Amino acid sequence: MANIRNIKKDISFVVNELVVECFTYSYLFPEKNKEELATIISETLEMGNELTTLVNQVKGTKDIPAKKQFKKIREEFDKKIVILVEKLEKLEKV
Repeated sequence: MANIRNIKKDISFVVNELVVECFTYSYLFPEKNKEELATIISETLEMGNELTTLVNQVKGTKDIPAKKQFKKIREEFDKKIVILVEKLEKLEKV
């Protein structure tokens, strides 16, 4: 099982990379989709904060071990990142 520090680093890394990708797109195409990019950036940062908070709140019990809670957080993280990347890809196609 990955420890809390590594999970938080993974979340932070992916969030930062996605935000940098948005800023790069904004720099390369300054006249296009500024509102949509701002929305994607804010959703990405909110998602990172929410997931980091969830990781900090994990307390393992007999009924729900910490490992299962981390697995659920990781799955939620993967789903949300896919959605945000798809939104960014749609902007790039326009």
